[in-house]
Amino acid sequence: MKKHKLQTRLESIPLPIAKALRQLLGRTRKVILIRGICAVIAVFVGMTLIAMGLDAGILIVSPITRWMISAVIYIGTAAAIYVFLVAPFARSFTLAGLAHMIEAHHPEMQERLSSAVELLTTSDDANVRGSQKLIDALTEAATADAESLKPKNEISMKAALPFFAAAAAFILIMAAIFAVFPRKASFLLARATAPFANLPNIMALDLEVRPGDVFVPRGERLEINLSSARGGIRSAKIQRTLDDGRVSDDDMRRTQQLEKDKAQCFTFAVTSVERNFTYRVQADDAITKYYRVTAVTPPVVESLDLKIDYPEYSCLPQKVEANSTGTVSALAGSVATISIKVNKPCSSAVMKIEAAKPVSIQGEPDMSRSGECRIVFRLPLTSGLAGIYSIQLTDDHGLKNTKFERAVQALADIPPVIVITNLPQKEIRLRPDDHFPFYFFATDDVGLKSVEILYEKDSVKLMPRNVALPKNPSEKEPLRKFEGNPVINLTDSDLRGVRRLMFQLVVSDNLPENLKGAQKGFSEQYVLVIDDNAKSFKEQALQSQEEALKNQLQQAKRELEESKQKVPFVKEVASKNEKKPEQLSERTGVLRENLANGDATLRNLSEKLSDGFFDDVSKKINELHDAELSKAKGLTDQLTLAESPEERNKLLEDITKNIDKAIAAIDDMLKKSETASKAMEHAVEIENLANRQEDLAKQKLDIDKLQAAAENAANMDPELKKKLEEWKKRQDNLADTLAKLAREQAPLSALKNSAELQEAGRIAEETRKLNEDQKRLAESAQKISEMQKLDKKLGELAEQQNTAAELAKSNMLKEKTAGLLKEKGESMEAQMRAQTAELEKRQAAVAEEAKSIAAQVAKELPSESKIAGEAKDSTGKAKDSLHNSDLGSAVKNAAEAAKELNTLTDRLEAAAASQIDGGKDDSGKNSPAHSPVSQLAKKAGDVAQAQEMLQKEIGALANGTPLENLVAQQENIEKRAEELKKDAQAFQMNARELNLPQKSQQLAAEGENNLQGALQNADNAGKSLGKMAEESRQMKLDPKKNPSGNLPNELKQAQDSSAKSLDQAAAKMAEAQKAIDDAAKNLPAQQAQSKEGEPDLPAASALARKAAVGQDAIDAIQSAESLNSAAQEAMAMAAKAGINTTPGKMSSVSSGGRNDNAKKAPPGFDEIARRMGIKYDDWLRLPGNLRSEILQSSASEGPEEYREIIRRYFEELSKRGMEGR
Repeated sequence: MKKHKLQTRLESIPLPIAKALRQLLGRTRKVILIRGICAVIAVFVGMTLIAMGLDAGILIVSPITRWMISAVIYIGTAAAIYVFLVAPFARSFTLAGLAHMIEAHHPEMQERLSSAVELLTTSDDANVRGSQKLIDALTEAATADAESLKPKNEISMKAALPFFAAAAAFILIMAAIFAVFPRKASFLLARATAPFANLPNIMALDLEVRPGDVFVPRGERLEINLSSARGGIRSAKIQRTLDDGRVSDDDMRRTQQLEKDKAQCFTFAVTSVERNFTYRVQADDAITKYYRVTAVTPPVVESLDLKIDYPEYSCLPQKVEANSTGTVSALAGSVATISIKVNKPCSSAVMKIEAAKPVSIQGEPDMSRSGECRIVFRLPLTSGLAGIYSIQLTDDHGLKNTKFERAVQALADIPPVIVITNLPQKEIRLRPDDHFPFYFFATDDVGLKSVEILYEKDSVKLMPRNVALPKNPSEKEPLRKFEGNPVINLTDSDLRGVRRLMFQLVVSDNLPENLKGAQKGFSEQYVLVIDDNAKSFKEQALQSQEEALKNQLQQAKRELEESKQKVPFVKEVASKNEKKPEQLSERTGVLRENLANGDATLRNLSEKLSDGFFDDVSKKINELHDAELSKAKGLTDQLTLAESPEERNKLLEDITKNIDKAIAAIDDMLKKSETASKAMEHAVEIENLANRQEDLAKQKLDIDKLQAAAENAANMDPELKKKLEEWKKRQDNLADTLAKLAREQAPLSALKNSAELQEAGRIAEETRKLNEDQKRLAESAQKISEMQKLDKKLGELAEQQNTAAELAKSNMLKEKTAGLLKEKGESMEAQMRAQTAELEKRQAAVAEEAKSIAAQVAKELPSESKIAGEAKDSTGKAKDSLHNSDLGSAVKNAAEAAKELNTLTDRLEAAAASQIDGGKDDSGKNSPAHSPVSQLAKKAGDVAQAQEMLQKEIGALANGTPLENLVAQQENIEKRAEELKKDAQAFQMNARELNLPQKSQQLAAEGENNLQGALQNADNAGKSLGKMAEESRQMKLDPKKNPSGNLPNELKQAQDSSAKSLDQAAAKMAEAQKAIDDAAKNLPAQQAQSKEGEPDLPAASALARKAAVGQDAIDAIQSAESLNSAAQEAMAMAAKAGINTTPGKMSSVSSGGRNDNAKKAPPGFDEIARRMGIKYDDWLRLPGNLRSEILQSSASEGPEEYREIIRRYFEELSKRGMEGR
């Protein structure tokens, strides 16, 4: 407002005066400003220097003092500002005043300038101001004076120089101090000017306080340390101020003695920080700044939940542990999810694993549970991971959790384990046709995938053979343990002929390939040495156990007899009329020791025989121990307690009775075991023959395949001939052995119910059918002979027509020739129709048989239904073609049918051979002597043979020559006669070997001779027919040629003779069968009953001989089946005699078949012994189920829990032993 008013007045005066006044006003204010600033600076810097000096020179303890010093500085500075700046600038300047200031330095102006300004700026009335002309003149003079003025000359800066000098001096002093002591100067300046700043004094600059400002976990100990590089500190104390204002001063403890020029250290400990506080340290004149200690709760792991997701291949369910201990141990490939509950949010959560390869995992917030502060870590358990994992939590204050460490381990998928449990020796001698059973135990910690048998045949490796694993009831859970009992069949094609067979088991687990699986475990290697003179494995095992039984039973008997002999020795003392006779206790002890020895021998034998062939004897021994022997030992204990001689004598009598009962029981066991052993030896002998026959049957199938290939190649390998001869020799030897065995059986009882030994009746029936066919063929041949006579007449007429003399009679000859041709054509047509009808009838029978076979194959062997159905269709098509007189199609269809039937026969025979071992059905009862498949194979073979004959006959008829058809039919009859002759030969040999009734033997021999004659006559008839067929072909080429007149007669004579011989053979064989049947009917009932249940060896012998004579694979197969059935019957008889025919123990054999190391631990037991601390003798005393559990746990790295079980078990055994004594 004042400035505006001044500006208004300046406008009312002349410009030169106004300009001069403005310049003077500006110069004046500038001088005031400079002077004021210098004054303020001088005051502030000067007072600050004083304050800094005071702070550096005296000890200022209280912050109030600092505030007071700073207040003086700021108040003085404020006063200087007011005095030198505010007040001068607050004073107003008038124009008249400014004019007077100028006139004060210029008297020569005679106040013209001020007067002019006052007159021009006054607000008085013009009448009051005076003459205007005078005022104008005055103004003009004042203007001239104003124009001559210079502001710098009027207002000098000298007034500001003292203040400037003072300010400059103080600034120079401050600068000098900063230059010399920059750190201290800046520090003192801050303390002087900023009392609110938390700063130490200058003496504390070289002090180091640890930890300074800090966040401390609540309740933890805090140690505050003071250290100084300078020496001379006499004492130090700490001042603490709680948030509630309470203050405490405490002395700090010196941690190093005072020595000049050496660092000084002091410490103070707060045992438990529960509340916040501030502190500072005073060391002599040095006082540190205030430090803040904040007590906070650190992050804490309150609980931990663990979830394990196992790898997919393990099929293990997800494992969840709430409030887990935190230890992570799981299968490699698993993923462990660790969820921790913490007490507060954390800025950082890290899991670290100290292992061979350190791992660091960042935690993530777990949002799955609302209302809880959780952090989750996902830890892949890679292979080989093992160590300690720690969880490190950091909160917003930088505090970390207390040490949290747990173990982590990725458990490797342990390789599977497989142990053969019943073979203590590595090398075993066997027969070349033996069946070798063995037992194994396989286990894996996760799951088994496969078990295979590895073979090395005479140093040549064979393809592994798979052992089928059972299906686990739970499809989601893999099979982890398996006890198997495979059998090595040395008659299998790939093992046949081996001399030294090494075998080993290999088990694979289900570890995937991407995890370097599958892992394998191998058993020990075993060698089977093949020896033609060796006993079978079962024979060796039986002999070994039988020897052990006899030897130890006899030993136990001797020990019990010795005990009995000690009774009079004890009685001598016991009869004394004394309460406690001397030496009674000693002599009773001897008696008891002898009883205990006999009992121990029996118990040891019982353990060896348990689950073996003589398991029944083992049970009887246990009964004997529990009854007579335990009672006898108990009575000996009562002897020393009895007080009267009568009582003692009575006890001795009872002891003697119990010993006698025990000895009698042992004698009974020896007697019965000998009978049972013989029955088992007989059964094993038959079983061995069955194995040999099975081997021969399979060999014959192989030879048949080679023969078929050789026939196709139109050559016969000499080596193949040699094989066939060797097979025939071996089959004959088997038949001889079997016949000898059958003779010892008194076979007539078996003949009553043996379908196989009704062979004579079957041969008789087949011979009758063949005789009928031969007679029918002879009739057809007679008709063909009549046709040949017509051919001869036609030839004679042709000659007559060529004679000139007969030209005149040509018309008559033509008529005669035409008549003969018509007669021949009609006869030919009738013959063709008759033969076609006969062939259709026979083809229909074959088609019906093929249909029946196809239906049975679909039921018994569905895998071969296709080829059986094709054979059925082809035979039906051949029948239809014959019905339609389409001989061309009939030939083609018959050929297809024959081929398909032969293929079906081969497959059925192979299937029957592979099923030979299947001797029992599910019910455990004996199955029929022949399996349905072998019966089908035999039936298919017969039908295939009939179809082949039909094919030849249809083919011959299709060529338009009935005579060729007759040749084929005669060939068929000849072949059938040869087969019947072989059957009769086999029957006759079997009748002789089995000592059948002499009459039957004689009749069978005569029947065989008749069949031999029939075969020879059939052969002659076939030759005659062949010649006649050849003449017929020649006559077609040369009508002039005359047929032989003797051939029809020769043919008729041969066919008649063949029919006669067949008729006689049928009669003889029928009489032979009747003689056998009569002998069986007249067999005494008592003799028949005594043989009930015996194996039907005569039937098996008959089949074996038939196979040897006929050299037919199906006969060998059925012989093997019959022997298997006989072996089962013999086994059943052995079981009735007290033999365990399916023993679990068949291991007590050495390489020679003797038990020379019965207590040798099996391979693989060393590891169990090491882990369990158990001897093999003690191991044998454990129950079988406990052994299996221990084996499994030993293989899966978990045996610790069983050690206590074993220890308690043997403690209990010891207690019982002491009680028994």
